[in-house]
Amino acid sequence: MPFVLPSANSDGMCIGFYKPRRPYTTDQLLNYVTKISKGFQDSGCVKFAILRTRKDDGLGHVAICTVWETKQRADSSLSTVSRIHAFEKAVSPVADTVDMNWYETSCMQCKEGISVWQLSKGDIVHLRCILSEPERQEVLSYSCLAILRAYFPKIEGLLSCGFCKCLDGRKIVGLGVWESAEAANAFKASPGEPYWKGLGAKLRFGVYEVAHVTEHSTTLTQR
Repeated sequence: MPFVLPSANSDGMCIGFYKPRRPYTTDQLLNYVTKISKGFQDSGCVKFAILRTRKDDGLGHVAICTVWETKQRADSSLSTVSRIHAFEKAVSPVADTVDMNWYETSCMQCKEGISVWQLSKGDIVHLRCILSEPERQEVLSYSCLAILRAYFPKIEGLLSCGFCKCLDGRKIVGLGVWESAEAANAFKASPGEPYWKGLGAKLRFGVYEVAHVTEHSTTLTQR
């Protein structure tokens, strides 16, 4: 079952970036996280996707996207934030956390014939982090929406794309699903890059492959 990304103005999504801790390899980290993820599905984690950087980039990073019930379950004494920290602690024996934050979807768009923004095993995905100060996040969000509407239909090989804003106000993440790794790698410089840099934003770009997806529940509780 594919991982359907949250619609606009939905929250409860956490994106974390992890690097294998020596002597563990990326494959060992993937296997470990896939195994322990099953234990969190009954604790409010309703969607789970593991992405690995492409083998030719030399980074060996793993990105983990999770969607959690945003209201505390009646049968659990742990809050949503406590659960994700428990998950992060469970990963710590084999990985160092590079970054981990909560996000809400700001905007998204799909090519004709694609009805939902989703991740499936084997998909090629880009993640672009736009780092800025909290007071500029709304400006960046509007610019992301304008750029998506203006340029998305013209970009060859980009099947779907969206932007998620970090709830701490310091980051926006763009996530795009591609036809091929070649098409994704050709998109190192996006149309909005000069504008974002002009606002003093710092940019990071990586190409990933979806290694594992799980959707545990068909219902996501929203605030």
